[in-house]
Amino acid sequence: MGPFVVATLALLVVPGPSVVFAVTRAVAHGRAAGLITVVGLEAGLLVHVVAAAVGVGALVASSGAALTALRVAGVAYLVVIGVRHVLPARTVSAVTVTVTPRRGRWVLARDAFAVDLLNPQTVVFFLAFLPQFVTPGSAVPTGQLLLLGLCVVLLAFVCDAGYVIACTALLRRRCSPSRPQLLGGSSRSAGVATGGVYLGLAAWSALA
Repeated sequence: MGPFVVATLALLVVPGPSVVFAVTRAVAHGRAAGLITVVGLEAGLLVHVVAAAVGVGALVASSGAALTALRVAGVAYLVVIGVRHVLPARTVSAVTVTVTPRRGRWVLARDAFAVDLLNPQTVVFFLAFLPQFVTPGSAVPTGQLLLLGLCVVLLAFVCDAGYVIACTALLRRRCSPSRPQLLGGSSRSAGVATGGVYLGLAAWSALA
């Protein structure tokens, strides 16, 4: 288990699209929103773990059409989120956690879940990574895959949440009392910047 944890952490500590997505949410809507986003991301990751363990992931990975469909859906979802932030508030309302807290939290978690679930690279990752640490000749590889996958999800939560907490703490230290919108996402420019990040992630996903 030791080599597995080390290898997993070596992959997770390098900021990737999930970290960018969660930190962007935290900067735009606050630390709580960022942590809710992390929960949504790891929930999507958990679905990939189960799919890989029971063989569904292998079926998806073996189908070029299925992977393409996942990629297109994921890119489209990121574009929708980005546009929702970029367009003026009178046209499309951005997600807020201050006006409707419960609804806002649900939307944050739902968006994050969908973004991670619709990532074909995650399907390929689990199929290539987890089997390397399964005991050869094991009579219960599914159980081992689930256990290893759950460890990945837990470590991913710790790493992603750590980035959210660290980045928001840094911003709060640098943010003056007269500029609270840096963490509240209330300014028009903040909405455009946030939407730009999501659209950038969409472009990255489309080209990756």
